[in-house]
Amino acid sequence: MLNLYFKYAKKDGAIFISDIDGVFYRKKYSFQKRWTDLWQCIVYDLTSDAVREFYYNNMEKGYYCKHYGESGLGMYHKTSNFLDEPNPEKKLWNYNIFIKLFYPYLRKLVKKFKLNKN
Repeated sequence: MLNLYFKYAKKDGAIFISDIDGVFYRKKYSFQKRWTDLWQCIVYDLTSDAVREFYYNNMEKGYYCKHYGESGLGMYHKTSNFLDEPNPEKKLWNYNIFIKLFYPYLRKLVKKFKLNKN
């Protein structure tokens, strides 16, 4: 959606994005009772990722600020001119979930191996 609205925001204008932080639902509700809360967390996290990806593709045309609390609020402040098109979407690389989850354990293992070697 940011791609659609971006060009219509004036220079020094802002686009606000609501519901980008699912922590509120993670803390307050029990997933055994309400599966809809799990779905909301996923949607909020995906929205946050999409906004961050948009920002990284258009860093020279504005800046992004994320406010935490309840369901979160993001603001993309546009510094480029009115009707300026956003840059084409270019997918940035990301960590593999396996590496992200197991990196701390691998680090400990390597550290332990180095200590045993000396």
